[in-house]
Formats: sequence, C-alpha cells, structure tokens
Amino acid sequence: MVMGRAKENDAFVTVMANVNTIAVAVLADVACVILCEGIHFDEMSLTRAKQQEVCVLESDKPAFQIALMLGKELGLC
Repeated sequence: MVMGRAKENDAFVTVMANVNTIAVAVLADVACVILCEGIHFDEMSLTRAKQQEVCVLESDKPAFQIALMLGKELGLC
C-alpha cells in the first residue's frame, strides 16, 4: 500500500516495526518513518535504517493523531 501511494518526501506513519518497513521506506523514498503507539524498532532494523539513511521517529500517540498533527503543521488541515 505504501509503495503504491507514497510520494517522495512523504512521512510514513506506521505501527509496523521491522526491517521490511525500512526497505519500503527506501523504495518509496519517504522523508521519514514514524512509529506510533509506543512501538520501537529492533536493533537490526535500526542498523538498516542508519545504513540506508532513513530517518526514524517514534511516538506514543496513535497513527491518526500523528497524521493530524503533521497535517496541521504543514497547513493541510
């Protein structure tokens, strides 16, 4: 879904914390991956993110709230 819809420099907001998430972020050329709901990447995924220069952010907030905050910050809503 992300690979088909994400545009370059989008934020990838997700609860999926694995190495495949990093691969998708690279292929979709997103600006960052934001993990929601207090979920954390494992060390292997963080290492891969660093190697691929993928910005990884984490939040305790739900995905909807993160998307709303981004939309407001960017003046989209």
